[in-house]
Amino acid sequence: LPTLPSSPCAISKWCIVLFCFHHHFWSGTVPPSFDHAFSIIIINETREPSIQDERVLRNSIRRLSGVPRSSHQCSIKPHKSTMSDCSAPTWPAEDGGEPRWWAKVRSAFEGDVTTLDLFDCQIGPEGGKALVERGLPSLPQLTTLKLGAEYSFSASGYNSIGPEGATALATQGLPHVAQLTSLDLRYNRIGPEGATALAKQGLPHVTHLTSLNLRSNRIGPEGATALAKQGLPHVTQLTSLNLWNNSIGPEGATALATQGLPHVPQLTSLDLRYNRIGPEGATALATQGLPHVTQLTSLDLLGNDIGDAGATALATQGLPHVTQLTSLDLGDNDIRDEGAKALAAKISENVLPALDQLGGLSLNEHLDAMRLPQELQGAPNEDILNFLRERAKVVIS
Repeated sequence: LPTLPSSPCAISKWCIVLFCFHHHFWSGTVPPSFDHAFSIIIINETREPSIQDERVLRNSIRRLSGVPRSSHQCSIKPHKSTMSDCSAPTWPAEDGGEPRWWAKVRSAFEGDVTTLDLFDCQIGPEGGKALVERGLPSLPQLTTLKLGAEYSFSASGYNSIGPEGATALATQGLPHVAQLTSLDLRYNRIGPEGATALAKQGLPHVTHLTSLNLRSNRIGPEGATALAKQGLPHVTQLTSLNLWNNSIGPEGATALATQGLPHVPQLTSLDLRYNRIGPEGATALATQGLPHVTQLTSLDLLGNDIGDAGATALATQGLPHVTQLTSLDLGDNDIRDEGAKALAAKISENVLPALDQLGGLSLNEHLDAMRLPQELQGAPNEDILNFLRERAKVVIS
């Protein structure tokens, strides 16, 4: 045996593992005093036990004693601030027969996996409620939760947990999955009410979150403002935020820029497609938002009617702050000659040296503004961007 560590906690863990191994070796039966032994560990801790401590102990004992995972192993009396009830998830009898997707919840518990994928499972508001009341409390190990769906002309494939399901998730579900790093709720129709509950009561419990997808949820300006003011300040490690098609408008975009983005400096991907942010929202994003997210590599503003004013603000005051940008989409924004020239001229200064994907602007139409040779007439954006990079290398050398 290796040298035993000196801390009471570590010694307790060695004692219980050795006890289980000894008992199993001589009798081949399950020790009747599992619960008592676990209690000893809790008592001897020099700090509050974590979920990880519990999982490591449980798995070690299971391997040594040959005991299959079952609900009696979760009878530890955990500290309410650090542990979750880990009894096996059971579908509520009052809701009728167990739906097919619930098998995924049971499998996540039995396999001790970190991803629960319920994508396109048609779980609905009632299923969402059952999930947060009977499922998530048993899955504290989760790091990825997928409750989204893909777009279709029919709503039959959507989960559609709605405002009620989103509120239940925020108040009763997320507090049990504090290790979550990725949350996908796209196409769930959570609305302003659900988004507000998620921001106020849900996100404060999942502070390790790095990816949040709320695409097509109709959250509107109210939901976006709540997310910016009361949600994002709690998830400062966020690297990806998807708010595509939520009609957040100028008000929501301004709130996001001024009160949300300053709290997520590690953000690398921001998707605001089809949100009607207009020139006002684009200007706020350029002047007050982008300066705080300097690690951004992907910015999608497709279909926002930002016009020449928004494009010019973005070119002169926003883009110089996001020099690591590799992908920028400005399509379907009513950007005319003035705004296009402002963007082309700024890009020609090589302020975005890593940019290799540009949508919504044909640089070959603005060679004069960019002071580029006419030989590039008709060249795709990719070739012109590459030319700019190569020219910058020559100048530097």
